[in-house]
Amino acid sequence: MLVILSLAGCGVQEGGSHETDPNKSTNPTPKAAAINRCRKLLHRVSNQNDLIQQMYQTALRDDCLYAMDLDELQRVWDIPVQDDWKKPAPVSRIGVWVEKSSDFVIYPNSVNFRTEYERDIQPKSMFADNYFPSFLPRPIVKDKAEEQAKYGPPTDGVILDYDYKSNSPQPGFIQAGYSYSWKHDERTMEAVNLYGSIIRIEFDRRPRQEAQRGY
Repeated sequence: MLVILSLAGCGVQEGGSHETDPNKSTNPTPKAAAINRCRKLLHRVSNQNDLIQQMYQTALRDDCLYAMDLDELQRVWDIPVQDDWKKPAPVSRIGVWVEKSSDFVIYPNSVNFRTEYERDIQPKSMFADNYFPSFLPRPIVKDKAEEQAKYGPPTDGVILDYDYKSNSPQPGFIQAGYSYSWKHDERTMEAVNLYGSIIRIEFDRRPRQEAQRGY
């Protein structure tokens, strides 16, 4: 009888140790971890600057936004999020919408990548006072003429190829003929400037980051 009880006890111990195997991994995948991290930082956007700030935190300072699903972003932000710049530009309640493909772009209402601009005519800027939001650090500022002299003309394919500095600087920080960008950990955010007007904001990361991160 004692032998039987002893064997039974061993069986219970073995079963219990199997259920609490310390070697069994419970860590989330890199993509799942990024999604969880990003969800804590995202909320319904109240205006253009709120959207820029959320994307600055999650697509530049962090890269968790790249793991998020388009439909979830559209639902959380409550603004249009499209996966193709060739589609007709939507109308957003805050005046801007987002394109999510391999990277991210913020566009004003009724504008997409195919929008044509008239040469020498300044378009409407996303920042009417010609200043970037105060939560952004000072950008990297480059003279477009000097950059073209070093690397050749840009390959944007639109009138950005012909942008130039003005002889009469406009009020504010943003001026014609300069590029404005922010960089962090091989990720870039650029406020695309045409004749002193910011016409869209682009976020991108190096392809190898996608391979390394797994999303």
